[in-house]
Amino acid sequence: MTMEGKEFENISMEELLALYKNWTVTNPSKDSIMHTDIWMQSATYGIILIIWSIVFNSMVIFLCLYSRITRHDSFYIQVVNMSASNMMLSILVTTFVVYYDLYYWSLGDLFCKIWIVMDILLPFVTTCIICQMNLDKVVQLFRYRISNMPFKCCMIPAIVLTPWLSSITAVVPIWIEEAVTMPTPTGQCVISLSTFGAITTAIITYFIPLLIIITLTLAILINSMKARDDNVRNGHILTTSNVNTPSTFTSYTDSGRFPSSTSKVGGIAPLCIVNFLFFALWFPYHCIGLVLPLCSELCVTDPFVINVVAWLGSSTVGVTPLVWLMDSALKRNFKKCIFRIFRQGSRHAYSMAENTTL
Repeated sequence: MTMEGKEFENISMEELLALYKNWTVTNPSKDSIMHTDIWMQSATYGIILIIWSIVFNSMVIFLCLYSRITRHDSFYIQVVNMSASNMMLSILVTTFVVYYDLYYWSLGDLFCKIWIVMDILLPFVTTCIICQMNLDKVVQLFRYRISNMPFKCCMIPAIVLTPWLSSITAVVPIWIEEAVTMPTPTGQCVISLSTFGAITTAIITYFIPLLIIITLTLAILINSMKARDDNVRNGHILTTSNVNTPSTFTSYTDSGRFPSSTSKVGGIAPLCIVNFLFFALWFPYHCIGLVLPLCSELCVTDPFVINVVAWLGSSTVGVTPLVWLMDSALKRNFKKCIFRIFRQGSRHAYSMAENTTL
């Protein structure tokens, strides 16, 4: 056996065969009659999730770009980036999960490796975007003068590209250096990592960001409460309608003024909900991914459990856009869009009636 990128000398053949035996136990053949229903149900859920994700993430992107205010707001630029990542996960990964549930793998070893790496990479991109959104909100709450930053003109490309470049830099080297070449059954797509690689992947892609998000969320909540108290002391009343207003990215870059306390606390509620849902839904999957390499062949996980926790984490691509659609600025954009459609429809109907009269 060899490891891609270096000689694989520290693991004996017996240990490799034990790892392979554990994989065959936890990933039974699709020919097994008792698991046929699992694959069919998995594929059905996957198809529904793909359609759902494309529709609602597209809607979120459209609403973020619909208004000039949200289109130039750093917070909603990151919402667009996150929705794009969710759609890519649905199209580039979940589509082939459905294919693999229904058929044998016949797309080759290279595409198998790309597919599995994308399955790890794209959720981590979303994780990095969430971390960046929370950091951006903390920066706003601490009244940092973004207008004084020397790279102001490059801010939007930096906001969009940083999560992607960070994820590629963190994930791809692990899967190049720690991937283990093992006997692959015909019609199967299998890539195994060394114990170190599997544990490192779980820690880097989930548990470290989880600690960062918990810390940033606490900082956001504490400072948003202080901002509310400042408004009360200053005689301003915060209502539900103005809590989720855009973070006035344009006021930073154009006028150089600080945003008001009201605008600074905008978007906190949906952001905290997304934080909780994303990390809660992925928690079981990454716990299994952390524990399973440590216990080797002693841990036999039921394939139904693996299937459920994997789809539970993947469900974030359909859940998070629903949270963003509850944001007051996006709801306001939606109402404007509907009003414009009905107004144009009524004008068209009026002109048709007028032509008929003439």
